Amino acid sequence: ARPPATAAPARVVLTPRDCRTADAHWELPTTTVADLKAGSRSLKARLYDVTELPGHRHRLNSLQEFNAELVAQGDLQLPIAVDDRDYLVEVGYVDSNYQWQALAKSEPVRVPACPSTVAAGLGSNLQSTPSAGAIAETALPNRAGGVTAGLGASLGNRTAADPGQETAVGIGRRTDMGVESKIILVPRSATTAYAYWEAAPAHKEALRQTGGRVMALRIHDATDLDLDSQPPHATQEYILADSDPDHHVSIWTADRDYVAELGYLTDEGQWLQLVRSLHVRVPT
Repeated sequence: ARPPATAAPARVVLTPRDCRTADAHWELPTTTVADLKAGSRSLKARLYDVTELPGHRHRLNSLQEFNAELVAQGDLQLPIAVDDRDYLVEVGYVDSNYQWQALAKSEPVRVPACPSTVAAGLGSNLQSTPSAGAIAETALPNRAGGVTAGLGASLGNRTAADPGQETAVGIGRRTDMGVESKIILVPRSATTAYAYWEAAPAHKEALRQTGGRVMALRIHDATDLDLDSQPPHATQEYILADSDPDHHVSIWTADRDYVAELGYLTDEGQWLQLVRSLHVRVPT
């Protein structure tokens, strides 16, 4: 008798198109697709920067998450935040316990460096960013409350140094346990932004006590969404040092609303939110 046919295992391949984009192609068993549809699960693609960097223990430098079409064979074009780095992609879904379940993982591939003309343009944008040490108090229009020294204060000198470069945004706050944590996302251009935060030690320790191991920053595309009840269109994740007060982030599509979220990752990959900013529109 002929042995029963077995479905080919799930697979995904990441192919750099140029220094700014890469193509993910996946193949899933039809039974897997049917099961996910029956369970009302959404397919996601996660793009990881896995470049080995000196002094970096985790070998996970950033993560971007994108919605993917739930089909047996599909393709998705992915934006590359930093050129001349190693990336891999996973396709999978989030289960009922909010845990990431990978269906397939690609091999790491090297995204080539951008030509010098492109790199020079990017470099000039980064060099125009003032240091995090520039501090002066400012208030944000159309938002409740002023910005206190430290977090919001850094915006004052940035705005003064680069008139028209910053967009007024709102501070997200968490006020419990008798302390306050806050975070703000500041667009710098159509392709870059800065996130600044002040995380209360009591809030950080509470998350560590519940399993938090690595502090991380997530940037969500939250255009026309309420993140308390709806998943983001896409997410980037940056692994942080526990003492970091800010982080430069890439914006993959302008003229959309973004939210910065600070939190911890557990050993199982579960996300523990510490504080989330308000929505900010990134200009074109």
